[in-house]
Amino acid sequence: MGSKPVLWRNNARTVLTDPSPEFGHKLLCDGLVFNTGDACVFSCEYCYCKGVAWKFTKGVVDRHNSRHDGPRRDFHEVVIRRARAIEILRSQLTRRNGSPKYPDPADRRVVFSSTLVDVAGNMELLKETAEACRLILDKTHWQIRLLSKSNLLARLVDHVPAKYHRRLIFGFSTGTIDDRASRAIESGAPLVSQRIKALHWLQDRGFRTYGRICPSLPQRDYERFSRDVCEAVRV
Repeated sequence: MGSKPVLWRNNARTVLTDPSPEFGHKLLCDGLVFNTGDACVFSCEYCYCKGVAWKFTKGVVDRHNSRHDGPRRDFHEVVIRRARAIEILRSQLTRRNGSPKYPDPADRRVVFSSTLVDVAGNMELLKETAEACRLILDKTHWQIRLLSKSNLLARLVDHVPAKYHRRLIFGFSTGTIDDRASRAIESGAPLVSQRIKALHWLQDRGFRTYGRICPSLPQRDYERFSRDVCEAVRV
């Protein structure tokens, strides 16, 4: 996980949640999202997640600080994962007898991941995301929209059966297409040029993709930026 210590939140009860309507308004999903963690492996300057997750994770960070000497860690200085995330997700998708809770073939909702942590921050996290995706795809007829700042996201297709590939939608955060800017504001994340290369790799092989300008940064020339970013993500 890099230089960040990995902490576990043991009191998580859900992985799949129904968030505020904003995500539906942005056309990212039909209301449902899933998160397998609470604090990310990357450290982006504009991250909003502490404000969302701190009430659930403050105790986790405080306990870590009380048990370790040295500087106190803040939310953005740790990785927080949810213990038993896949087991919890399975319980949300199936009944006690193992039958699916959402078997309707007409239920083609789009689920989004992730609102809190990068789904492909490293190979360990990517494999956890793939396991969650396989479970959702197997137990429902839903589609899954994924967003990442990591070029590793393209490798998720190696961990999900081909029969499910058309129900996956891949996107990369491209608030800038300037590697210098991405290096400055997205600490630990792969350069945006690597993400765009991975996006093209997926597109060239027929996978479903979408463009995502996130965050929307100030520009000297908005018309030029619009043209450049649309060309980069192949609108």
